[in-house]
Amino acid sequence: MIERLRRYVQSRRVGFVNGSYSQPHLHALGAESNLRQLTFGLEAIEQLVGMRVTTYAHQEPAIH
Repeated sequence: MIERLRRYVQSRRVGFVNGSYSQPHLHALGAESNLRQLTFGLEAIEQLVGMRVTTYAHQEPAIH
């Protein structure tokens, strides 16, 4: 699955617009936990598929 995702990223068929680690409910977490979700998530995506996420589009209220 990861290899397939790498190919899709390289061919620009998919992209990432969040970068969080585990689809957390960011509005229920503290500021430090929110930052950790994004820090770990961005690093994991870059390591796994070789893409640096530069856009943050949230679905939950991210008040931090």
